[in-house]
Order: sequence, then C-alpha cells, then structure tokens
Amino acid sequence: MVMRHPAERGKGRFERFAEAASNVMSSPVFHGFCVVLVAFFVAVHGAGLAVSQQLLAGDLTTCMTLLLLALLRKPGGAGRARCPAEA
Repeated sequence: MVMRHPAERGKGRFERFAEAASNVMSSPVFHGFCVVLVAFFVAVHGAGLAVSQQLLAGDLTTCMTLLLLALLRKPGGAGRARCPAEA
C-alpha cells in the first residue's frame, strides 16, 4: 500500500466545502453579517439583558469564530496563506 500526501489525492468533501465557504466569506454581505453579529453581541451585553440572551449572543459569536478558524487552519485549504517564494 502506497501512502500519498493528501494534496496529491485531489479535493475531498471538506476541501470543496472550504473553498465554497471561502467564496461566501469573502463577500461584502458576509462582512456586513459579521459586523451585525458583533454589534448584537455588544448591544446585548451593554444593555444588561437576560442571561439567556447574553448566552445566545456569545454562542453565536463563538460558533462563527470556530467555523472561521477551522476553515483558516485547514492545511492546503481555502484560507491557507501562500508565501511569495512559493508562487
């Protein structure tokens, strides 16, 4: 059995998902959504609303952060930064 590097196998389901998500996340609409999400988080905590609403705001923000980090940290994925020397 020959072991091949994952980059040599072609794109899997996650790589296709990461590329599609990268296209969505680079849009102005997604940027606006993130600004609204952060504003919601600040407003809920600043207004001192109920703990359940503060947890909802925090959970939404955390979920978005973890999704973005997972897509960014995927080796060879859509969010991988390339060194100018590699080009």
